[in-house]
Amino acid sequence: MNGRTERKTEPASVYSTKNYDRAFFEAANEDFGHEIIFFEARLDLHSSKLAEAFPAVCTFVSDDLNDEVLQKLHEGGNIPGLPDWSMVQPK
Repeated sequence: MNGRTERKTEPASVYSTKNYDRAFFEAANEDFGHEIIFFEARLDLHSSKLAEAFPAVCTFVSDDLNDEVLQKLHEGGNIPGLPDWSMVQPK
């Protein structure tokens, strides 16, 4: 049990995952026990659909975080705490 306290955690998705990224995340998560689902796909408007089942999303520099993608993530509940995405969009 690794000496950790068992607790229910929400799953997280990680986009643009390479083998070395996965190995790093799994090692870092060993003491925490979070459920992490890895996607090789890079985050873009089409792959953002994969995030709908996850309250947390991890992205990398190669992912596309344009307004449309961020809006889609917000609508799916992946960017909590923002009552209206238009409040943070540039005018």
